[in-house]
Amino acid sequence: MRHVMSTAVAVLGLGLLAAGCGGASESSSGGSASAAKSSYKIGITVPSFTFPYFLSYKEGAEAEAKKLGVKILWADGRNDPSAQGPQIETFLVQGVQGIVVVPNDISATIGAVKRAEGKDVPVITSNRALKTAYSGKKPQNPIVHTGYSDPDMGVLQGELVVKACAQKVGAGKPCTVVNEKGQAGSSSTQFRDEGMAKVFAQHPEIKVIDEAYNGYDPAKALQVTQNLLSAHPKFDVLTAPDDNAMTGELKAVEKAGRLDSLRIVSLGGTKQGLSLVEQGKVFGTIWLPPKDDGALAVRTIVDVLKGNQLDTTDVDGIPYVKLPIAGVTKDELSKYPPQW
Repeated sequence: MRHVMSTAVAVLGLGLLAAGCGGASESSSGGSASAAKSSYKIGITVPSFTFPYFLSYKEGAEAEAKKLGVKILWADGRNDPSAQGPQIETFLVQGVQGIVVVPNDISATIGAVKRAEGKDVPVITSNRALKTAYSGKKPQNPIVHTGYSDPDMGVLQGELVVKACAQKVGAGKPCTVVNEKGQAGSSSTQFRDEGMAKVFAQHPEIKVIDEAYNGYDPAKALQVTQNLLSAHPKFDVLTAPDDNAMTGELKAVEKAGRLDSLRIVSLGGTKQGLSLVEQGKVFGTIWLPPKDDGALAVRTIVDVLKGNQLDTTDVDGIPYVKLPIAGVTKDELSKYPPQW
């Protein structure tokens, strides 16, 4: 994700500098002294704190940890699939009792996640899932996945594309789409594509004519979109993998003078993204709550450690502790205030 910045960035900055070096930075979120004595220590590794989404995710996780008397060790995956396995091993050496993994890659951390079983340390995934079997209970890792469902997100974005096509060319008429993606190899990209494809399979009038990765990076998205616009002088809908990258896409579209001839469908529900929907520059976006996402991950790993019953939903064989999300156009803005 990924995914601006608020005053929370300044507050988090010192912790992120330590995490950015690849090690774990400790954040004591214990409430009272008595809570600290009985608190859990958990480790959380995220894909990269360069994604604004994960700054807000951290803020929500820290707030929940404070309520529960939990200490969090943070690690920054630096957008490197090979970094998070060693970070999990470091967490084990540091004596954490539970681990939350937001993986950069769908398979790179599986070995380390399995090895945590030998230390009797439960592992859950959050935000992005791994491509492996989930047990649903201790001691086999990973246990559950928390957050929103990427397949569901892809379905919601696909449904927004259908609405955008109907507005642009008319319902049921041929509509061409260019799909910009985030991070190659991530489960979020793969599963969202699968969800979107399910929607498009029901709408043969919609054709995806090109795809490209922009890494959730506005600067790269600007360049990628310029290339796509040059390659395709005419198409109807442009997708974005998140609102952050969307700003680069929008800049390219405006520079090319094609804003009136395109509909942009984004993902994220940021303050900026929702503002652009209100202005009519973006057709719609998927509302995501990163603070709730981080809080749910902390709450769930604590429930696992306490042996509490989890309320899960099966999504393609993965037990999810799900977080609600929604597709938002101009008509629904009042219902979904931004969290980042």
